[in-house]
Amino acid sequence: MGSMVGWHCNDCGAEESFLCGGGMMGINEPAVVDCSKDGTFGSAMKALFADGIPNGWTVFTENAFYLCPNCGGIADGGTLRIDDGGSGWLVYHMEPSPCPACGERLLFWDDKVPMGERELMVRCEGYAEQGCPKCVSKNISLPAGEWD
Repeated sequence: MGSMVGWHCNDCGAEESFLCGGGMMGINEPAVVDCSKDGTFGSAMKALFADGIPNGWTVFTENAFYLCPNCGGIADGGTLRIDDGGSGWLVYHMEPSPCPACGERLLFWDDKVPMGERELMVRCEGYAEQGCPKCVSKNISLPAGEWD
């Protein structure tokens, strides 16, 4: 239920791979309740799901990716899409991991809108056109596909 985009340098092995969306196992995951109970998702999710996902509600987990404002690296995050049974959708963005390239954390005033699949694809295609950021080779593969 998602797509994979990425790039891979065939000369030095540098790469990025992004699994966009979420899989079928991401519907009403027990881990959502566990992480809500222990406070991992913060106080709002603890109040909402500490006693479990209400009957008739659906919670779908998705991968999310954020552009680091410090170095341009990509930080992993996640999104919960919550259907309350027909009245509407809630969207909750989990705090992203620190940037793996520079260690920066996104702060509340940073742009915390996840990158869209198109933005990620443009990033990958840019490396194919401009060359690998590590070795400058243009021998770049662009793996893509669907996953579940």
